[in-house]
Amino acid sequence: MRPSILLLCAAFFAAVTSSAAFAEDFSPQFQQMLSTKTLSKTAEDIATLQKATPSTQLQTALGITQFFQAIEHLGQQHYRYGVFYKDLRGLPLMRMPVPINENPEPIRYEQAAQILAGVRDRLELAEKTLSQVNDPGMKLSFPVFLVMIDYNNNGKEDQDETLGELLLNLNPTFMRQPGQEPMPLENLAEQFVIGFDQTDVYWLRGYCHLLMSFCDWALAHEMKDLYHVIAPRVYAKPVDAAEPFPKKDGDWTGDIADAIAGIHLARFPVVHKERYQSIREHLKQVIALSRKTWEAAAAETDNDREWLPSPKQTGILQVPVTEDMVATWKTFLTESEEILDGKKLVAHWRYPNEARGVNLKKYFDNPPANFDIILMAHGVDLLPYIEKGEMTSPETWNDFNDMFRGNFFGYAIWFN
Repeated sequence: MRPSILLLCAAFFAAVTSSAAFAEDFSPQFQQMLSTKTLSKTAEDIATLQKATPSTQLQTALGITQFFQAIEHLGQQHYRYGVFYKDLRGLPLMRMPVPINENPEPIRYEQAAQILAGVRDRLELAEKTLSQVNDPGMKLSFPVFLVMIDYNNNGKEDQDETLGELLLNLNPTFMRQPGQEPMPLENLAEQFVIGFDQTDVYWLRGYCHLLMSFCDWALAHEMKDLYHVIAPRVYAKPVDAAEPFPKKDGDWTGDIADAIAGIHLARFPVVHKERYQSIREHLKQVIALSRKTWEAAAAETDNDREWLPSPKQTGILQVPVTEDMVATWKTFLTESEEILDGKKLVAHWRYPNEARGVNLKKYFDNPPANFDIILMAHGVDLLPYIEKGEMTSPETWNDFNDMFRGNFFGYAIWFN
């Protein structure tokens, strides 16, 4: 009897210690999965491991993978419907290195809208997964440049189907100082491995909410009229769309005409008012999670491949972050929150030198029947939301920009 008890105790001890060791050692396996398997297969395998031997490392890895599945879904749908990336490179989301589809499918307006709905659903899942991680001691090596993104959905990595290629398409000078020669992708892949920790979990959750707010804005509106005119410039085989202008080298007539039509048709009926309230809640979550991000960063005692370093750490991007920058960012968060809560008003040119402005909380709570960019610029569509009160001042925003050396927007994309 006694030997049986000893064997059971030994087996239990081995199971516990092997589980802990597995959690600590998951980083190499995660890197191998991301570089050799599709994101869907990686997510499936991690979910199976997490069910068998739960750990915050596995939960974090699953959330990261689900986030990039949202990005991959966008690229896969663009490949499926033959998006004209070459003609649309001026738009950030149209710089994905999606290969040309020689046999794209026809697309209707409803299907185009469902692309964004699919992205949003995947972001929501990733955020929900990451929200269950609360472990200041968690650390996961994340090889950013090695992540496979299967744009053509053929189950294998083809040319340019990595997150590294996507980042370099979005920003060709990524990880390169002015005047420095581009580094080979293989070297970048070895160098750019993030020590992903609790600070980064909060950061990525914030980005999930930010991107969901963009999706909710688009999905709140009916854009069929704009689709009818613009779709031929975006998709290879749009259904129920206008005949495109003939393409002629050096002839910008059609481009100018479509641009004018696009501005004219930027009048979108609001068909899902509840999404406006969702937009505001997402933006408030971005602010709350940004505060948690910087609290967690300040509490860190290591200095290990930091994606978002505190002033006492050195980040993997080698971009300095100062105490004054963090303090200014926190002031920006407070200012933004007060604007979203209607405690401060946003100025409109109709009321210069007056303490009257737009109450954004009222706008999000009860949006107009149409989002009309011309009438909003004119001001008539914003009159129901104009009131007297404390204003957010241009001087405040100029101070934000000055503290970040004239590059507040760039830092804001990073700091989130």
